[in-house]
Amino acid sequence: MSALLGLILIALGLSWPRLNLGKAASRIAFWFLLYSGFAITAAFLLAGMWGAGKSIMPLAGAPIGTPFQECVITAVAYSSAPTGISSFALILWGLRLGTRHPPELAVDVHPGDSL
Repeated sequence: MSALLGLILIALGLSWPRLNLGKAASRIAFWFLLYSGFAITAAFLLAGMWGAGKSIMPLAGAPIGTPFQECVITAVAYSSAPTGISSFALILWGLRLGTRHPPELAVDVHPGDSL
């Protein structure tokens, strides 16, 4: 999961200048994405350290932990979904609206002008 998170962050970092979002929406998308990625990674790490997580990851073959352990793993894992979905929705919305050009790169060229 950490490798996938790294690839997602690299890909979104490269496409971030193309987002056409306001300052607040951009910050929300950024922090929600980071929280979502680190929360699901933390849930897997907790499950691995405790040797628990059967209730949330039954195919992993892990034994069932104490009710407290299973509750913590479930809460951390489930908290990553809404923030991740919100972040990707904002990112896709920003990509849909077009490319934002920084002012220093915008060049007005009129017919007949010499470069």
